[in-house]
Amino acid sequence: MAEYRFGDNKKTLKRAEAIAGVLIAEADQIASADQGVDVDRQRAVEFPTLFGWWRHINRTATALRTLVDAGHTIETTPLVRAILEHTYSMIWLADVGAAGIAVVEDSTWENRKKLIENLERANWKLPDGVSVGSRPSTIPAPGTPAADWHNKIKGEFDSFDQMDTAFGNADMYPVYRNLCDYTHASAWTAFGYLEPLKDGSVALRFAADHKGRANTIWTTVCLIQAGLIISPMISGDPLNKTLQSAIRDLGIPNDLLPQRRPKAERKRPSMS
Repeated sequence: MAEYRFGDNKKTLKRAEAIAGVLIAEADQIASADQGVDVDRQRAVEFPTLFGWWRHINRTATALRTLVDAGHTIETTPLVRAILEHTYSMIWLADVGAAGIAVVEDSTWENRKKLIENLERANWKLPDGVSVGSRPSTIPAPGTPAADWHNKIKGEFDSFDQMDTAFGNADMYPVYRNLCDYTHASAWTAFGYLEPLKDGSVALRFAADHKGRANTIWTTVCLIQAGLIISPMISGDPLNKTLQSAIRDLGIPNDLLPQRRPKAERKRPSMS
């Protein structure tokens, strides 16, 4: 019997599917606990947002599994993109801490402002009481070291490329870009349902070919990463045993969470 090795293969897929089911079930149990959870006080500011993103990852992974089981293929890719983005956002927020909440609020306010301005230009009638409002009061005063840090990490939050670069060698950004190709209107989303024939004509497909195993396998990796962020913040670290078992069974490194690169190493190498 061939030795197991983590990769884009049937054995890894089988393990990933089983592990994802266990992680989602245990996460659901924690989230539905009637007595709530006790949280590390040092993480009290950022925990609610992290919890919300963690639940979004788990619920989206559940939706992905449902669609895959129903025979859907490239249609599931936007869900994988959302899972990846929210996982890295959790890693980012856990790193920057409470300062990241001001960034999330600031970014959300900016997006709301742009939306309302777009609606007004299009002459949409806004419901009573809907307005842009003031910029969040949590934003640091301009010209201060806190404002400089706010602007830097806001650039990371607003750009997956910058976020990925801050935590490594931007090795996940190409994956994110590829997922975007199947999220936005593109040749890829069209060609999935077309099959060029030898005579130059094109056959129309009812469904796109399956994109392979990577989406399902990497979703499980993201579930593990998200769990490694949230579980230690909850009293008793309830997912620790399951997460460590998942890492061993899947055959992936223990140091699964990207770490912020030291300042001296952050500059990208010249491409010239």
